Amino acid sequence: MVTLLPEQGSNTVKVWGVDERGNRSKEMLKQFDFALLRPELAGTYDGLLVPETSIEEIEASHPGEPGVAECFVWTHGRGLLTLTVTELGAVTGKVSSAGMVQAFKGTVMRDGTVMFGDGNARLGLERRTGGKLVRELRDTLWSGWKVVERMVGEQVTGVGMLGLRLREGEPAVVSGELEYVSGDVVFAGVVAERHVYSAARTLPEGLERVPQSILDPARENGGYTAVFEALADEDGSTNRGVELSAFPQGFGSGRLTVSPAGVASFVGRLADGTAVTYSNRISRSRGWPVYAALYGNRGYVTGQVLFDADHESHDAGCEEMEWVRPSGLKGAYAGGWPGGIAVGFAASKYVAPARPTARVPAPTNPYGVFGPGVAVNAVPGDAVPDAVFVEALVWGGGILDPVLCGGTLDGGHVVRLGENQGLRAAGWKCQVRASDGSMTGVFVHPVSGKVARFSGVVFQKRKSGLGSFANPSGSGTDAEVGVVEVRTGE
Repeated sequence: MVTLLPEQGSNTVKVWGVDERGNRSKEMLKQFDFALLRPELAGTYDGLLVPETSIEEIEASHPGEPGVAECFVWTHGRGLLTLTVTELGAVTGKVSSAGMVQAFKGTVMRDGTVMFGDGNARLGLERRTGGKLVRELRDTLWSGWKVVERMVGEQVTGVGMLGLRLREGEPAVVSGELEYVSGDVVFAGVVAERHVYSAARTLPEGLERVPQSILDPARENGGYTAVFEALADEDGSTNRGVELSAFPQGFGSGRLTVSPAGVASFVGRLADGTAVTYSNRISRSRGWPVYAALYGNRGYVTGQVLFDADHESHDAGCEEMEWVRPSGLKGAYAGGWPGGIAVGFAASKYVAPARPTARVPAPTNPYGVFGPGVAVNAVPGDAVPDAVFVEALVWGGGILDPVLCGGTLDGGHVVRLGENQGLRAAGWKCQVRASDGSMTGVFVHPVSGKVARFSGVVFQKRKSGLGSFANPSGSGTDAEVGVVEVRTGE
């Protein structure tokens, strides 16, 4: 007697017998469909591909085999995995990496292994470049004339083989590895967590509300300001070997919004001016996987952001993202950083200020744009707005020696500098928009004498405004993009 456990979907059982003399009986065949319901695994999963090796390690372990390293270069081991699993084990998903988006289908087997549509346990990832879509009118034998589409001149490059396994538990996760075709080199690993948040009035079983520490409808209502921060290696002069003058020193900035369904969306710019628009789900462990393709899919910025309202300097952050910019782009930084540099990401809850009135003497946020503890015009009926002392710091972008100036933030959310300051107060303008925390302004560049424009956001967790400006002269020994920081004098 033999006990067999059926797999999800169509099953075929063949049985035959062999006697002591080796005579074999005829085969008996049984076919049936089987449905293994696993509602605890159903849902949408998201996770980042994270490198588990380097080009140097590959070249050292595979001398004389340049194809292995070349294959790894396509992805750098970075990417985003998104997939949906039904309670019947049907899988649909996609992998975004190396300038490609590859969709796939499969089935979760009893042991959690994902078998893809071609019946294999590993999915071949391919990068397709070039080519031209050609439509031809062909006379087919059975159906007559029909239009046939085909790609001409397209190059297909293998990126690796991806294997996935769905792991039960709390929370349920999908884990996997991206390997070289031979399977002897693991390029990257991935752990994708299931999305568990819902905005439905009545919560479906297994789902929950977004934690109030991330989205508080009574205060910030899921609104954050966010910045990308320039980083440096321990020696202070490079970033992963790239000279500081070869990449922007300013802050990229934007607006991050969390929806009641647990979807975090960012709209803003990196410090080199590149627009970034990205949206993805927050996991139960409060992680937000980011992989935003840039520069026509020739670069990206990626990293795992963690929401943590108890952190001292931010409410969501990633100490080190990877930012890849290809060489050959127009404008400043033409050399790019195709090997990638590290960039920090931080977000702070932004609560728009509200002035007390006779009708509402104690509004939710009776403070200035720099947040709690920085009161401006906080008393009802004040004829003259209060003002708080601030400092303006400008450096980089052709300014070799940082310039620090004193000033005030008034009730109109305008930063004013004192007289005879290094930034020439007569040419300084800085305005904060109270509704969303954006900051814009101009100043006279102390080296070139030209007007430099800057933009950024208020970062309430640090009680400061962070932004960047481009060197108006368009040249200099320092980085073309510099830093503007306005902070309270506390």
